[in-house]
Amino acid sequence: MADTVNYSINDFISSFPKAGARPNLFAVNITGKGHEYFTKVPSYKSEHFLLCQGASLPASELSSIPVSFMGRQVKLPGTRTFADLTLTFYNDEDMTLRVAFENWAHDIQNFANVFGNKVEINAESEIISEVKVTQLGKKGNELRRYKFHTAFPTSVSDIALSYGDTDTIEQFTVNMAYQYYDIEKTAGTEALVDPE
Repeated sequence: MADTVNYSINDFISSFPKAGARPNLFAVNITGKGHEYFTKVPSYKSEHFLLCQGASLPASELSSIPVSFMGRQVKLPGTRTFADLTLTFYNDEDMTLRVAFENWAHDIQNFANVFGNKVEINAESEIISEVKVTQLGKKGNELRRYKFHTAFPTSVSDIALSYGDTDTIEQFTVNMAYQYYDIEKTAGTEALVDPE
């Protein structure tokens, strides 16, 4: 006779004692030297980052290396890769965040000139920053915080304009490249940070 599995609704509910994490509870912050691009915009206030309406907690991507052995393939751990971080923002009428990101991208690679670009990513570099994405709990507590190191924008998306779009707010996305991320210690969790 086959074994049966007997789970009840109460078993499921007990797996969610705090009713689950919510994707709409998060915060994004940019610190480091790249943050100066925002402070140079006259209309900027730190609250502008509340206009970030979309972000993502990063995937953990580790490739595998297939090795042949007597007609079989054995998989060995390979190289870790880091996909770009994509942030989506509402656009205010002063275009505060968009202006800052455009200035940042322009400073890295000038629109017209082939020389004078800022491409260094060492500790003194003016173009790099840290981005923090924090998952929040329903009481405003920090559940888990990811810190993206040596980040800089690689693209600032277009904003489509149309007479037919009414009762909508403009949005744009920014892709951020970075070297790696750490998982910082937050309430109830241990940090996954390489010792320095």
